Amino acid sequence: MNSLKDLRLAAGMTQSDLAEQSGLRQATVSGLENGKTRAQSGTVHALAVALNQDPEIVGKVLAANDTPVDEKPASRLQAKSEEESFNLQNLGKLEWNWKNAQRATEGHAKQWKDAMLFLDPVLKKHPEFLEARILMRNAEVEAALKIPLSDRIPPPQSFIGKAHKKLDEGAPLDAIQILEGKVFVYLPGNIKANAVLHEAALAAGLPQTARFALEFAASRNPELKEAFQQLADFYQSIGEFENACTALKRIIIIDPGNLEAEKSLRDTMARASMKSGKIEIKDQGERLELERSERISLTGDEKRKEVERLVQGFQESNPDDNPAVSMEKKKGLRKAIGLSRELGENDLRYLEYALELQELLASSFPQDPVLRAQVDELSVAVSEQKLAIARAEMEKCSGAEAESKQEEIQKFQSEKSEIQLTVAEQAVLSNPTNAEAQLQLGKAYMELSRFREAVNPLQKAKKDPRVGIDIEAMSLLSDCFVEGNLVELAVKEIDEALHKLDGDGGKEADYQWKTLSYKKAMLFLKLDKPTEARELFSDIYAKDSDFKDVEVRVWGS
Repeated sequence: MNSLKDLRLAAGMTQSDLAEQSGLRQATVSGLENGKTRAQSGTVHALAVALNQDPEIVGKVLAANDTPVDEKPASRLQAKSEEESFNLQNLGKLEWNWKNAQRATEGHAKQWKDAMLFLDPVLKKHPEFLEARILMRNAEVEAALKIPLSDRIPPPQSFIGKAHKKLDEGAPLDAIQILEGKVFVYLPGNIKANAVLHEAALAAGLPQTARFALEFAASRNPELKEAFQQLADFYQSIGEFENACTALKRIIIIDPGNLEAEKSLRDTMARASMKSGKIEIKDQGERLELERSERISLTGDEKRKEVERLVQGFQESNPDDNPAVSMEKKKGLRKAIGLSRELGENDLRYLEYALELQELLASSFPQDPVLRAQVDELSVAVSEQKLAIARAEMEKCSGAEAESKQEEIQKFQSEKSEIQLTVAEQAVLSNPTNAEAQLQLGKAYMELSRFREAVNPLQKAKKDPRVGIDIEAMSLLSDCFVEGNLVELAVKEIDEALHKLDGDGGKEADYQWKTLSYKKAMLFLKLDKPTEARELFSDIYAKDSDFKDVEVRVWGS
């Protein structure tokens, strides 16, 4: 086989088939076949899996057909394939811009817009300068946070489409420039824009930027399954199965009933075990055994000692370390945080320690916005565990002691809700057109009993055409209206939700119909309309006599 096309045809695939199986765009596959796109290690691995070939064979075929850089169509920008090796001496006169951008964001300066102006020419000439891109994105986020939600005007979505078109035309660096200049200045965390940046960076030979795009999108959208699914797929494509497991676990936390994510997590855990032990998985029994051995590979004491070792190594690091050493110690502290979280499942002190380490990591690398978002996530986890402990203790108490515990629970609940609100507001600021982000913001307001403020984001969420998000938003809107004693408006929201469900089959839709109908019947009782309520209770009873207390209500009436 002399080319990727030969391998594809031998596998009986079209370009579209190969793109779908490998998780790449068809334009990327086309570029790889004609030598206009340079393949990265993750791309090679994804293609090898899709073609059922040895990655080494696929890599050699791609290397043999890769067009020399000077023969490729000229672009307004030129990029290097190894971002990690960027030399500041390459900046020349632009080194002045880079130093001023750093000064603008240090200490009490916080001149985010000035930093963006300094960084813009740097990134236009040196798109491979990852550290500058991270600082730019941090500045974009901070600048956006100062703009009230009501005053934010998202740029036309057509700019993302234009970037797509440039990517399809084989000009990935031009696509990156459109995204940086027209989209990220308004919507730094936009999932679709970051996904296009990811693909464009891969095509341009910027693997670290490609990684950063997906990790950043996930950090700015901690409640959106789509962001973590993209991240999990990427980690799997480059063989980082442990990181893929982390992303899949987040999906399951967001959506506990996601069976597809649970299955993918089991498979990925097995692949991680296989990679570390270099064992070939032969059957399901072996897979389960590998998962079990992975979980118990370190005892509690061993984990604690490893955490101490990694933290000590990080604290002994020198600010003048070369980038490779700094990145290694950063990875070490991340591992210490992961182990502390595992220990924290049974000991709150270690979960709090994980939060302390995460704050240390975020302060040590202030230009990495992903780390700051992870502080928020861990803060929520600590609050949840405190709540669970306090509730368990309250069950054993009585009298004044129980009242004291109840006050403690309310305090922890309030702390958790405030953190969730901050996270939700940041997600909406990053991506105001995303309905799921608006839904989470509405829920966060409701948790704090700020029902009037919850109405606006919930009304935006209900415009999403996907059945599920819109229905949930309408149901929550009805709850907000009830809290405001606007019962008639609450009934209208339920009616609209029921109309949306009409004709939509399936068990999930059936359960939603029963839940909404029951809620509407209860609203009729509030409006002193017992006849209408009785009819609805009877309709539910005719479908499911075990649903809530409809049997008692029907027979009692």
